[in-house]
Amino acid sequence: MAGVPVRVLKPTTYMNRSGAALAFSVNAAQWRQEAAGHWLVVVNTQMENRATTGVTHEEGMYSFIRVARRDVDLYCFDSAARDTESSAVSDAQVGFDVMCRPDGAMSLMLRDSRGDLTELPFTATDTPAPCRTGPT
Repeated sequence: MAGVPVRVLKPTTYMNRSGAALAFSVNAAQWRQEAAGHWLVVVNTQMENRATTGVTHEEGMYSFIRVARRDVDLYCFDSAARDTESSAVSDAQVGFDVMCRPDGAMSLMLRDSRGDLTELPFTATDTPAPCRTGPT
């Protein structure tokens, strides 16, 4: 996707899913305006399987993104290697259709198998952007 790159810190967070220890990282992010008041934010992630058995890298692990202090549900998901063996890494792209220009702090919200959320802030700023809608 050709878009505006987001300065990311390449953070990592850890969670358990069905007893499997997993490490999630954000490697890159970008956004582009799709229509007036709509921006597509795409986040490139990786999941490291630290469990002793295989894990499926699936869209249910990604709950929503927080942009301008607003939570936006997952819009699309793609992963070439969903079945991730022990000690292996799997990459994915997750997309979100947001209604606020994504200029400030953003966090990816991950969901474990119990439904608990883990926040993964990934932008170089921790200041939320004001919600400015419309064309840029």
